[in-house]
Amino acid sequence: MNFDKSNEATDLTPTEVGEILGVSKQFVDRLIAQGKLTCVRLPGSTHCRIPTEEVSRFEKDRAMRRRTQAKAVRKLDATGVPWEDDK
Repeated sequence: MNFDKSNEATDLTPTEVGEILGVSKQFVDRLIAQGKLTCVRLPGSTHCRIPTEEVSRFEKDRAMRRRTQAKAVRKLDATGVPWEDDK
């Protein structure tokens, strides 16, 4: 994780979250709109902040999905069935 966990109460901007996750601010906005990342709207504003614990949760979930996908790909490779590009 790229951020200091000693200050768990810190809320991050979508731009900061994008930098941590290695994605764009627009992608973070899309994750929020899809309900995959929770944010807190600032009073009287359209801006939002994402709690650091939410970023940590999302990153753990993403890592688990990637491990599951990699495992599935390894199983498919082991079957010897050629991929589309393996003509």
